[in-house]
Amino acid sequence: MDEIILVEPSSEYAEDLWAFRREIIEKDADDENQFAGCMSLNSSSSADEWIRICTLRKDEKTCEEVGTEVPSHTYLAIRKKDNRIIGIIDLRHHIDHPILGTWGGHCGYSVRPSERGRGYAQEMLRLDKLKAAELGIDKMLVTCDEGNIASEKTIIANGGVFEKTIDVDGDKTKRFWINIKGAHKNFLFDLDQTLLDFNASERIALEIVLKTGGLSFSEEIYNAFKDYNKALWGELEKGTISRTELFVKRFNYIFGKCEGDSSGLDPLKINAEFIRTMSENGVLLNGSLELVKKIKTEIKDSRIFVITNGATINAKGRIETTGLDRYIDGIFVSEDMGVNKPSAEYFDMVLAEIGEIRENCIVIGDSLTSDMLGAKNAGMNSVWFMPGGDIESAMKEYDIDYCASSFDELYEILKQWSRVAGLVTH
Repeated sequence: MDEIILVEPSSEYAEDLWAFRREIIEKDADDENQFAGCMSLNSSSSADEWIRICTLRKDEKTCEEVGTEVPSHTYLAIRKKDNRIIGIIDLRHHIDHPILGTWGGHCGYSVRPSERGRGYAQEMLRLDKLKAAELGIDKMLVTCDEGNIASEKTIIANGGVFEKTIDVDGDKTKRFWINIKGAHKNFLFDLDQTLLDFNASERIALEIVLKTGGLSFSEEIYNAFKDYNKALWGELEKGTISRTELFVKRFNYIFGKCEGDSSGLDPLKINAEFIRTMSENGVLLNGSLELVKKIKTEIKDSRIFVITNGATINAKGRIETTGLDRYIDGIFVSEDMGVNKPSAEYFDMVLAEIGEIRENCIVIGDSLTSDMLGAKNAGMNSVWFMPGGDIESAMKEYDIDYCASSFDELYEILKQWSRVAGLVTH
């Protein structure tokens, strides 16, 4: 999907607006909701007349002149690369009205027939939510027909939470609420080398399983395993190898580095034992527990989620053994989800599960290729924890918003980010 922006109607788009109208009339002739969100476009005699109506509808003092009781903004969704109208969406300033408060909701939208099926509706609604925030709307009511699966998916992908189904003149309409106010409260933390010392747990577990299997262990062997394992996880993130291939390769590789007979050892069984042993030996990064406690105490309504690639038993076990679980609101492990960071799909699944919109969330992690790229792919704010190398270039490449070199610095960044929504209590 190409980038789009929302703009108010103007004469610049008059010609394409009328072409948009013709396309809707031709393609959606049998759809009674063919002009959803396009208030009176079907009955206007010209594009200029409709633009004038949209202007009058914005103001409470003039909206009644064009037959509406509630002021609203109407926006054209414009594709930036060719300045083409992709759709139209409106935003009612309030829903204190018998129809809007029941089934009309805060907005309606239409996507140009020739541009459908490309994700534009979801992006239009996301941008409309930002406009709602600017108007001070706390939450949006968005509705759709019960059988309109595409619209329902669009609403849910934008954080819509189903309330109920109502009867409207014999038809079923589903009501969803999207929270707008109090947005900046969801902290999506990577786990390893952000909250937990993965390397320490990894070293403990590797020494135990190798020695139990009759093989030698040394710092040289551990460092070889660590470097090769990191490279394999990079391949997994790119989708070039599977998880099973990763598990087999890393232990077959390290068997070749050890003294002792490994001919009778099954790499997958050793891997399973390695993961179980790691899960029992979680190690906190110094200061991480204090950080999450402080976030929970001082940032009102804050929610902390763990987003991690890896094995479920490994991640959850180490979280429990370190006491982090007392402060975590949810854990999302790639093994359970069937998709890895940095995939946008991974983050879409997280958003759908927690019932939030991407603007309400910030990703915190140490990995450029997993966490920062994932945040970029998902369109989320990000904090690069413990940055290294060419920081300035990396921030540009991965669209990183903040960097933090300590937990104290990280807290100050998160506190400031949260203040946008007035959530800090101190």
